[in-house]
Amino acid sequence: MSTEEVFQSTKNILRASKMTPAQGAHASRIAQGLSATLLAKYERGVVEHGGNLWERTPLELVDEALAEVLDQFVYLTTLREKLCQ
Repeated sequence: MSTEEVFQSTKNILRASKMTPAQGAHASRIAQGLSATLLAKYERGVVEHGGNLWERTPLELVDEALAEVLDQFVYLTTLREKLCQ
């Protein structure tokens, strides 16, 4: 699905929702940013790691996910320390 198709799909979902127009616009901005960020991150991963993600073993996927959890913990702990200073 292209970025434009994701954007159109998001617009269709928002039209059928119970959100106010302001909430829908806010959600749409978040979804667009997420889509662009995700595609860029995925492409960086392809360049860095090569191969197809779906061809990795379940154990490799778990190991990568656990490494990401640790990164998140370190970043969030550091951010919390900065906010509390």
